[in-house]
This record gives sequence, structure tokens and C-alpha cells, in this order.
Amino acid sequence: MQVVNWASQEIANPTPWKLTVLALAELRANQFELAAEYFQRSCELPGCEYLRAHNAFGLALANLRLGRMNAARESRERGRLVFQRAHPTKPGGAALPYSPGEWLEQQLLSRETETLFRTPVSSDL
Repeated sequence: MQVVNWASQEIANPTPWKLTVLALAELRANQFELAAEYFQRSCELPGCEYLRAHNAFGLALANLRLGRMNAARESRERGRLVFQRAHPTKPGGAALPYSPGEWLEQQLLSRETETLFRTPVSSDL
């Protein structure tokens, strides 16, 4: 909750990165409605192109926890498509200029999303 409090102080001047960080903090604090809202708002701001996979996987996690299976699947698929384009599997393919930290974050969020989709959703989540 402390991370949520710190991130919330920055909401008066929102940027895609600030909203994504706040959304991730809300997600970890089990505030799934707020997380979904902030991931969505981040996607709507100019400069969000490097956060599309982050936001899509995060939105999938939030929607899954809220029991919105169709929305969760759509977000997961959107994240997969962006992630594939950013990190092509064929040699010589062009990749977007992500920093190692951003690449690692996407790896973690994508794996968490895939794992949660394979886990039965219960009220304990």
C-alpha cells in the first residue's frame, strides 16, 4: 500500500509510465478495479507505445482477477501480439529499443499472465 500511496501522489500530472506504475502497485495491493482503470488510462495517453505489452498483460491480470474472462483473454492476446513484434523470434528481425529492465518486466508479466490463466480462479486470488 505504501507504493500505491507514493504513486498516487504523482497522479495529478499523469504520464503513461506513472499510470502503469500506479496500476502495477494497485494490482499487487489487490485493487483490481483501480489497476484496470490505470492500465487503460495509460494506454490512452501520448507516449504509451513502449508500455503496450506491459499494460495489456497487466490489464489481463486485473480482468482475470475480476472474473472478466473475455476481457482478460483479449488483453492477453493483445499483449502477446505486441510482445512478439517487439521481440521477433526470427534472426535479423527488428526489435523496438527497449531497455533490459523493460524487457525483463514484460517477460515477468507475460509469464505471470500465462500462469494465472492455467490456474483455476477462486475467491482466494
